[in-house]
Amino acid sequence: MDKLRRIEIFCRVVELGSFTKVADETSLSRTIIGRYIASLEEELGIRLISRTTRKMSVTEAGRDYYDGCKSILGQMGELEQSVQHRDMEPRGVLKVAMSAGFGCLFMSELIEQFQNEYPAVKFDLHLTDHTEELVRERFDVIVEMVLEDSSSLNTDRRLALTELGLYASPLYLERFGTPEKPEDLKQHRLNHFSPAVWPHNVQLQGLGLDWHLASNEGYMLLLSMLKGNSMGFFPDILVSNLVQTGELVKVLADMPSTKLELRVDYGPGKRSRKISLFLDRLHSSFADPVFIKNFSQQDQCSFN
Repeated sequence: MDKLRRIEIFCRVVELGSFTKVADETSLSRTIIGRYIASLEEELGIRLISRTTRKMSVTEAGRDYYDGCKSILGQMGELEQSVQHRDMEPRGVLKVAMSAGFGCLFMSELIEQFQNEYPAVKFDLHLTDHTEELVRERFDVIVEMVLEDSSSLNTDRRLALTELGLYASPLYLERFGTPEKPEDLKQHRLNHFSPAVWPHNVQLQGLGLDWHLASNEGYMLLLSMLKGNSMGFFPDILVSNLVQTGELVKVLADMPSTKLELRVDYGPGKRSRKISLFLDRLHSSFADPVFIKNFSQQDQCSFN
């Protein structure tokens, strides 16, 4: 049997979670698929997938094997594409994951410009506020907001630095007043981006603050803030346009804030030309003050 084919089938079983679904996709019988998996297990001397009459589950060893196989398959695919299209324009699908707020604010125009220059490249975007939960091997590029790692010398994946500010709408401040010191926040309606650690600003830990509204969706919290129902923490870079239009006001601006960095992650090994070009575009865009200024002056998403 072709080992590469068996590995590809094993990976699809892990991803789809079902022999039947893989059989439907590949036109192979469930018996053949079972033999492929069994032969891999026999060669390796380990159990990759636990199977019963009712369900299947990937073992810990199987998950590790899957991660390694996906990396190898990805590198082989990139190598083939590089050889086949080295003298041609970049083409194919770019699978990109990023935070919903960042994607909505910055990426629409950037992707449009990129595709105007490279029309054979297609984008498959996955927007989420929880990039830490992604199966990272399934994406070519991941753009995420993380705590700044000031001790790291590896800054080549950093796109931008920002801070986590506390914001409220003028309507909220009119209804509930403006806090003058951190202790005043005990009397205010704070929102909480879950499941992040509460409170979001480490300077506020120990004050016994409680939250008024919690959600795992950032836009839900932002809408609450804009309607004057709560105040909350947001990365400065994502709400600077709303501050400029007067829809949001930074509160306790002199309070030390949590430092964040916008980072780009990508798989190991040699990258295809389209991935390299897109990474170059991201870095050059965020190194350009005009790019940040232009987008901070636009409301790319409608919050009304």
